[in-house]
Amino acid sequence: MDDTRARRFFLEPLSAQQRQYEALRAFFIEGLSQKDAARRFNYSPGALRVLVHQFRNACAAGTPPPFSPSLVADDRPAWRPKAYPPSRMSQRPPTPAP
Repeated sequence: MDDTRARRFFLEPLSAQQRQYEALRAFFIEGLSQKDAARRFNYSPGALRVLVHQFRNACAAGTPPPFSPSLVADDRPAWRPKAYPPSRMSQRPPTPAP
């Protein structure tokens, strides 16, 4: 099966948010250098350096990145850093079944 078009979806993102996501993912997850990730997703090295800096700061502050869903169905934040305190919902005793 020819997956060329499917691969292009990830390697040549059309929307700005997907492009940011893929470039950051290439840097943080795939281990590409900032220079190589910038080249792959058509950023200047300086622009990607700024994206990485902003993303790290957002993670440290516990704020969701711009391409992350902000809320899930029950209005809890969908993205949480590891140090985020547990929600009150997890401290409630289970409701007995009727």
